[in-house]
Amino acid sequence: MKNISELTPIIRIIVIVVSTYMATFMTVQAINDSQRRRYFLCFAVTWFYLPLLEILIFFNVLDPMTNPKQYELLRLFWGFGYIISLTGLFEVRNVYKKFLAPAILLSSLLLWYFNWMIATTVIYTIVFGIGALLHGQYFLKKRGYASVILCASSVALALLCTTFLYSMQKGTETLSLGYIHYAIISFLSVVFGWTHFPREIKEQIPVQMNIKHGIIFFSVIVLAEIAYTLDLFLSEEDNITSTYITAMLIQLFAFFVIYFFHRHNLVIYAANVTELLDERTKDLRDAQEKLAQYNEVLEEKVEDQSQEILSKAEVIERQRRLEMAARTAGQTSHDIQNNLTPILTIVDELLKSTQSPDKVKQLTTKIKSQTQGLFELNSQMLTLSRRGRIELSPINLKEIITSAADPHLGKDLHLINAEENIWINGSWHQLSRAMTNLIFNAFESYPNHNGPVTIRSCTKTLTQVQHCFLGVLEPKTYGMIEVNDNGSGIPNTILEKIFDPYFSSKSNYTSSGSGLGLSIVAAVVDDMNGVLDLKTSSEGTTFTLYFPTISDPGILQDEKDLGGNETIMVIDDDETILNRLEKIFKDSGYTVILSSSGPEAIKILQVESADLIFLDYEMPNMNGLATYYAILHIRPSCRVVIHSSFLTENDTNELAKLGAKNLLPKPASPLELLKTARNTLDN
Repeated sequence: MKNISELTPIIRIIVIVVSTYMATFMTVQAINDSQRRRYFLCFAVTWFYLPLLEILIFFNVLDPMTNPKQYELLRLFWGFGYIISLTGLFEVRNVYKKFLAPAILLSSLLLWYFNWMIATTVIYTIVFGIGALLHGQYFLKKRGYASVILCASSVALALLCTTFLYSMQKGTETLSLGYIHYAIISFLSVVFGWTHFPREIKEQIPVQMNIKHGIIFFSVIVLAEIAYTLDLFLSEEDNITSTYITAMLIQLFAFFVIYFFHRHNLVIYAANVTELLDERTKDLRDAQEKLAQYNEVLEEKVEDQSQEILSKAEVIERQRRLEMAARTAGQTSHDIQNNLTPILTIVDELLKSTQSPDKVKQLTTKIKSQTQGLFELNSQMLTLSRRGRIELSPINLKEIITSAADPHLGKDLHLINAEENIWINGSWHQLSRAMTNLIFNAFESYPNHNGPVTIRSCTKTLTQVQHCFLGVLEPKTYGMIEVNDNGSGIPNTILEKIFDPYFSSKSNYTSSGSGLGLSIVAAVVDDMNGVLDLKTSSEGTTFTLYFPTISDPGILQDEKDLGGNETIMVIDDDETILNRLEKIFKDSGYTVILSSSGPEAIKILQVESADLIFLDYEMPNMNGLATYYAILHIRPSCRVVIHSSFLTENDTNELAKLGAKNLLPKPASPLELLKTARNTLDN
């Protein structure tokens, strides 16, 4: 037994962890299945029995080297418990069940008495062989996915047990590989087999497997195990690593292939799944009908208002039309948002349901995508509605251009910043939206929407008045942004209308073709006391935005004063935003932790702490509300800022109930981000 005592603590820990994991799983099944509770509990005790022995060895309470015969006797009782549990789960006839377990125990004791060194090798092989036989019969009867997984795993473990005594004689390295192999096969049998087997024995929508696929999978696992076993017996050296790795990789590949082939059917069973789907589908259908009715009324209102605007177009100046569109947009956006909120709620519930058929999921995904498109339209209209009510703060043109260009990094986009620091007074959020609209328009001027597009920033000092397409520039120094494309240009027939609200040259109604993009650009430039110029020809189009520059009286110093040494976590599924916020906060002295999803953030927060969290709301799988709720349970004292593109009224109310009142819209300037972080940490 010297070899067993020489096993490294890591090998023992692996065996302990895997066996404890299986014991825990069986305990959970015992809680969920009252009918088979005693057998699952017996399984839990049986699987924890072996790691208990390893723990006793680990702490020198039990020493196989000084008393190996006693150690082998203790190990033999595991087979007795395994057979009792397995025959109970399969509901083997009482006459066999009463005979089989005592026979195993009696055989174990007799073997131990006559030749204790081979007792566990023989008994474990027999026990796993009986398990393979029971699982195999069940597969042939029910065609269950989990049954063939467990049948193949049991045969592999039976073959592995035949090598135990020989491995001890051969050397510590071979024995260690055997233990690791045992742990991996056991773990795979739980993850891919036992996890789904309770559903099979209860006959609750079990996953079926084609018998040919089952035989192929079984053959691959068993043949790989046979190759490993034969090489162990035939090799004269204590070094079978290459054969072991090859066999293990083949088996892992087989397990993952069979899993991915059946993954769409491996869902958690719910007895009332049909009822839930019917109920939610009905709610969705009713909501869709209400939305359709409202859209008809809305279309009539929009058409009437459009006719009114067109009738006054020749007698009312452009500024007046923008003001009218702003009032209309404010009311319309409020109504659209109230109508879309219940639709998104129902869609989210359906998408979270793992029982939803693929067709329903595809439909709800499409509805959600279209709804989010309407939210983008809603945001455009809200921008118009807030004319004259925006807060102005210092903005660095280079930073705003870099931020607006980030979503288009895969396209042919060129940035030219002639000067490092050009400061203007404006709204970061509104200017970002205007820049986004101009960049999208520039790319859409090409058939393939890939560019090239050039964005240039610099300062320009005028000594005399300059007339532009929309307005007049007085003699002074301006910060200038140019957005240039080499497309076919804007036709003269529509040139005078492109800044009118609701005007679009696109045939399909999308958020980019709603007719509000350039209206918003003109409105934002006007609100920031700027002037817009436009030059277009058959060789391309250039939009130029002019804004009065401001001096830099300690702006950089202000940002420096907003720094700190606290830890800030940023949770966002957009890698571009993660990288941008990481740089801004790190440059100001903060320690930054990044996470691309809610589940990942929760795992991180279980081992690391953060003083402040910037949390995106719209994330796949787990949104900001669910993530924030989980954060409260893990780190209840941590402060949170919701940093998101848009929030419905219902979202805001739900977050407020949990205490999340710090909201910062996307995009935000570095100064806004640092101010929000500092104010939240200090208050």
